[in-house]
Amino acid sequence: MKSIIKGCLCFSIIFLIGCGGDSDDPAPTSCDNLPIVEVVSTSATSTCAATDGEIVLSGSGGAEPYEFSVDGGSSFQVSGDFLTLAAGTYTVLTKDSNGCISDEKQATVEASGSTLAASATATADTECVDNNGTIEVNVTGGEPPYQYDIGKGFVSNNSFVDLPPASYEVIIKDATGCAVSTTASVAKGDTGTSYQNQVKSIITANCAVSGCHNGDNGASRDWTNFERLQAAASQIKSRTQNGSMPPNGSLSEAEKTLIACWVDEGAKNN
Repeated sequence: MKSIIKGCLCFSIIFLIGCGGDSDDPAPTSCDNLPIVEVVSTSATSTCAATDGEIVLSGSGGAEPYEFSVDGGSSFQVSGDFLTLAAGTYTVLTKDSNGCISDEKQATVEASGSTLAASATATADTECVDNNGTIEVNVTGGEPPYQYDIGKGFVSNNSFVDLPPASYEVIIKDATGCAVSTTASVAKGDTGTSYQNQVKSIITANCAVSGCHNGDNGASRDWTNFERLQAAASQIKSRTQNGSMPPNGSLSEAEKTLIACWVDEGAKNN
């Protein structure tokens, strides 16, 4: 009887964990083979102010079925037909059944009855605590004067300054009320945040202190040693950002931002 019970227990354990430790969990999804979005066609609006422009998209590569976006990935739909669009330039994408997203492309819906056209040029934000990204809009055609909007209301100036990294929709309106849109992306540039001049003093005053990371708890936690500090850079960024380090939560937002910039730029000894 004991041998029967023992055998049943062994069988149950093997059944629960699977033969030979094999797992039925699906393999992790790879996005090495990205889908590709194709602009099949575009159709102009019936008038400059109408919202009956069209973009038709298709997908290839990746894993079917696909979903499609004309707003830079903020939303997706199953159909590749977008039929109620205003005049402007749209950032189009496709997403496959694995959730992998294609590289973006641009598709332009022209405005019938208007020659208004626009493009925008962005420069990167190279400040850490503050922002200095810019967008400059260039307009041709239509009827001047023009007005410009990046989401904060229309202004007469075609240059926008002190911008943080982001993708912006720029709307341009002429004197007749016709409008077109384009997109511009302000990237995050290298801010040149210095360890020696900006970050070291924060670490020394708040982290590499007695009983914490000055070696009291072992050499592996000694952040007076730059190599060990550098090896822990990602952890330092994560914990200072979420407020769990230092324990007293004494860092200002500006100090947290400087640490994040330094880490993101390679945690250099500069």
